[in-house]
Amino acid sequence: MRVYEMLKQHNSTEDDDKEFTDTTLIGYLDLIAFFLESDSAFVSDVSGSLDLLKDVLNDCLFGVQENRHSVKIPKCKTKQSREAAFQVLKIASKESRTIYVKIIDVLSNQLERPSLLPVDWGVDVFEKTGEEKTQRTHYVGLKNQGCTCYLNSLVQQLFIIPSLRNDILSVKLDSDKGSVMYQLQSLFAYMQESRAKYVDTIDFCRTVKLMGQPIVMSRQEDANEFFNSLADQVEPFLKNSPQQFLFRDTFGGTLLNQIISLECEHQSNNPQDFLTMSLKVQSKRDVYESLDFYVQADILDGNNKWKCEKCDKFVSAKKRACVQHLPNTLILHLIRFEFDYQTFQEVKVNDRFEFPNHINMKPYTKEGIAEAEGEAVDPTTVRPDDYYEYDLVGVLIHAGTAHSGHYYS
Repeated sequence: MRVYEMLKQHNSTEDDDKEFTDTTLIGYLDLIAFFLESDSAFVSDVSGSLDLLKDVLNDCLFGVQENRHSVKIPKCKTKQSREAAFQVLKIASKESRTIYVKIIDVLSNQLERPSLLPVDWGVDVFEKTGEEKTQRTHYVGLKNQGCTCYLNSLVQQLFIIPSLRNDILSVKLDSDKGSVMYQLQSLFAYMQESRAKYVDTIDFCRTVKLMGQPIVMSRQEDANEFFNSLADQVEPFLKNSPQQFLFRDTFGGTLLNQIISLECEHQSNNPQDFLTMSLKVQSKRDVYESLDFYVQADILDGNNKWKCEKCDKFVSAKKRACVQHLPNTLILHLIRFEFDYQTFQEVKVNDRFEFPNHINMKPYTKEGIAEAEGEAVDPTTVRPDDYYEYDLVGVLIHAGTAHSGHYYS
């Protein structure tokens, strides 16, 4: 059948993110349906009919694109074109019992087939189309299981970091569907490759834990606590792999807790690793004020003097924290939940708080503070200017009170 060959060679113009209908594709399918209904001789040629139906089932309706560089299938993505393809199956099954049984077998196998993780992870959200570069606009949502908005919004923030997403998806795992790493990979895979409007997170929610306990999907939790807990759960699956320091390489930085004597030349420096920097919001106007407060020194004097071990005496000193090493991706956690010691209840701080689209973190580093105070800077700590520069790429917001509310990205 000439129309059948034209259907096979036709490249559909329908797209996942658009409602444009390919009328030429529908025309081919309508013509095939007409010939099937009017030409019993063609239907009696079961082998030829089965080839056609196999292509309709696979290429037009249920085929899965192997990777984003292969031919786009299924060809039928809109309601109108899919109805036309189903009409072909309906007429063919009505005209031949053999064809009817074959269609049922194929559909049964389709429903029983286990979901597989896509294998092509080399993805850039900017894809080349011809000579132009177009931005991918289709994002898949996540189903809220009741009060899992903190989980959904955090996963969305992690997903939009290309290096983190690709590294997580490339971790080699045993087929243990009960592991949190497998479920995170599966979730990322569906968020990246699915053509649905949203992904069901139920399997991930049943697997992931918070503070060592399964999460209660009807209870709101803190997104920052969940992030640190998730990092701890994923880490064991990264051992002995190229991604073994994944979270540390992406978000890991080092704070330096300093005690500097005001009476002698000695000081104490204790490094502390971090994945997020927690900044005070209450009574602070913006990020700059919070960071200034973060590195502000306290004076240890009077009965609170610091004992210098090398001098073997108590001396006045200043105590502060500063950044020793900055992470590749900096997460600033705004402390909007405070404990009120008058009411002995946790309260939400709803103060206005401003943050810029771009920030330079050098004034809050060890070398930046030393430079500002006119002290000698260790040459080994000197870094290029762009090391300290950050652009804002994502915001996770909590709306509501300390006891109820909603997180969103």
